[in-house]
Amino acid sequence: RRPPRSTPTPSSAASDVYKRQSVVQEEGPPHDRMFTIEVSTSEGVVGHGSGRSKKQGSIAAAEAAVVTLGLKR
Repeated sequence: RRPPRSTPTPSSAASDVYKRQSVVQEEGPPHDRMFTIEVSTSEGVVGHGSGRSKKQGSIAAAEAAVVTLGLKR
């Protein structure tokens, strides 16, 4: 049995952005796909990224969003 959860930790702006990613394009044959991911907030699209896997595309899109939102020092 799991212990009851404590109060939720406030999420950071970066994790809020991460939750709003979607695949906007898949190109290529199944063995050589290229995924394009879009990151959006309530204000609109803030980053795009591409990669050979959804994970690589998501990382690239999240990094672009962090720069766009001015969260990177």
